[in-house]
Amino acid sequence: MAVTVPTLDGIIEESERKIISVRRDNIIFMLVLEEGRMLIEKNYFPDLDYPDVYSRFFPDNNGPFMGASHQYPVRSSEHYINKESVIMAVSNELTESFAPQIQGVKRSGNPRARSIIMEYIPGGNYKDMLLEGGDKRKAVNEMIDKLVELHSIFGNNLSELYHKIRWGRRGTQGLKPRNFQQEIERWTHYFKTIIYYGSSRFSDYLQKNTRLRKKGNSQETKFAKNAVDNFTYEIKLELAKHIHDFLYNDWLLVYDSPPDKMRSLVHHPEQHYSRGYATIIHGDFYPQNIFASPRVKVCDFPEMRVANRHIDISSLLYNIYTLPRGPGEEMDAIESIMGYLEGINKREQIKRISFPDFLAGCFETRLKEFYVRLFALDYKFNNEEVKKYIAGLPQFENVEEGELKEKFLKEMFIDSFKRFSSYVRNEGKNYLQQSGKSQLFYQNLEIVENFFCKIGVIEKTDEQKRQERFTNLLERAVR
Repeated sequence: MAVTVPTLDGIIEESERKIISVRRDNIIFMLVLEEGRMLIEKNYFPDLDYPDVYSRFFPDNNGPFMGASHQYPVRSSEHYINKESVIMAVSNELTESFAPQIQGVKRSGNPRARSIIMEYIPGGNYKDMLLEGGDKRKAVNEMIDKLVELHSIFGNNLSELYHKIRWGRRGTQGLKPRNFQQEIERWTHYFKTIIYYGSSRFSDYLQKNTRLRKKGNSQETKFAKNAVDNFTYEIKLELAKHIHDFLYNDWLLVYDSPPDKMRSLVHHPEQHYSRGYATIIHGDFYPQNIFASPRVKVCDFPEMRVANRHIDISSLLYNIYTLPRGPGEEMDAIESIMGYLEGINKREQIKRISFPDFLAGCFETRLKEFYVRLFALDYKFNNEEVKKYIAGLPQFENVEEGELKEKFLKEMFIDSFKRFSSYVRNEGKNYLQQSGKSQLFYQNLEIVENFFCKIGVIEKTDEQKRQERFTNLLERAVR
């Protein structure tokens, strides 16, 4: 049965409206009502409804590789407001609601909803706690407990949530998992984004090939895609093959099955859930989306879907606020992964998950989600977005504004990736090799490393150069 979300136009009388955040796809306000009560409004059409505010932050919103939400902004905004409002309404019907109480949607004179109005959750979120100098280990442990609680709610109500979170005359399914081909398309987009925005070799290539230079804004996206394709061909980068192999290995690691065995996930998620790996995930389980409340409360649901559970635990442990810095904190994170596994093995009706295999899957997801996907997304940030993102982080306090984005990308991704690669090849290797699947992770690490080196994002290490020389000798030997 479809869930009905009420409309609130003309009902709310506010005495004050304050901006909390401005993003490319939404703007969030705090509303103070006449009686002093507070609510939150999340508007999904910021460029149309608040153009003056929006243009100050995003004067460059239509560049290449900005993603589907920027190619088809109205369609994407409609999808996300429908999805989030229905998720919140269905959650509020559960005995253990995981979302803020939804008050309804505002249409503001339009035929379709424009904003969601929801309750204000006091106490702040875990990003605030971490930036205010709170105990990092304590905060992470609390978030682990909340993730165990959230996943147990998802798991114990999986069938109800999966089948009730839908909307529209066609019954659009909100939690439908992505198939392998959809993943191929998404990750092709991410890898090409890194080439376009981050590759020094691609930049040099464009300067030398004047015939490829852009000819007017209307051709910008098409030009960018053609230029990237021509560049990968010239440097002999078999991008399509690398991405296919990368994702095939990933599915073997995180689902314990090849893609062709996972086709039934769309129609029978309960069967895959019982095996332990697939479940409903939040999809953006970052500190800023987790409220510091007694019971689990989270917000921001566009990425909520059926997928592998490694994504949420990796989002919690490997983000800009909690990323391990050194072997000691790496071991803290590994202990947190074990704490999560112990929690779900007690609270969910699933097959017991192997700790070594799950750990390998978490390292794989860290490689894929943090060092590829987030790297690609953050390359598209402008200076205003970078400043908002890193506000409160001490390592960026005295950086000149003109150098801010470059330093941010270098420290949080490039240098961090080098440390990660070194760690998993040395001390971390002792832990990862306890899993029979660790070789899949190392194959994917090599794919990403070779990609970064080939396009000029990072330099090859001396060891990699010697390995390349030896590979050339082997090729000569068989001629």
